[in-house]
Amino acid sequence: MKILISIITLLATLPAFANFNNSFLDGSLGYPFDLSIENPDGTMAYYDGFAFKTAFHYNFSDNRSETAYGFSFHYKYLKLDNTKKSTVSETAIHKGVGVGIFAKVSGFYLGVNYSIMKATHQSSGNVSALDEFKYNPITAELSYTVPYGNMIEIGPGASYSFADLSKTETGLSKDSSYKEKIVWLKIIFFFK
Repeated sequence: MKILISIITLLATLPAFANFNNSFLDGSLGYPFDLSIENPDGTMAYYDGFAFKTAFHYNFSDNRSETAYGFSFHYKYLKLDNTKKSTVSETAIHKGVGVGIFAKVSGFYLGVNYSIMKATHQSSGNVSALDEFKYNPITAELSYTVPYGNMIEIGPGASYSFADLSKTETGLSKDSSYKEKIVWLKIIFFFK
């Protein structure tokens, strides 16, 4: 929570100190419809839940409506539940920050990001455990937004992330793979 408050405070004060030439801030709400972690025995653990992401995009071009390109900083938060029906329930929080590059052409947005994420998994029931680990996913995202007035754009999007989870981080007997597909509703706020 401290990270989120720090990022929001930083982003809120940025316009007072610089001219951003059509740079923008976006907020996205998402649904992870296919999120999985490979277990050491080769089976998959599937999760669903809620996703939130906010990002500041520094635009190198002077035109926001036709083409924009630059780099981005983001904060991402996932609240997840294991979908397996059993006597043990598992919830997870994944949160972190990252950097990326983007291009925006006629409403289409394409971005690639690298993140530093921290995951906390809480199991309760017959077996209770608290597991924490860090991982670094690569994410590709695509969205399409339409203008709503002069300062806002709204539209749907999707992202795909993947990462290797190190056994030294997770405490499992071998490395695991992490895959994540999320559909988003994106709202973009332009600085000018």
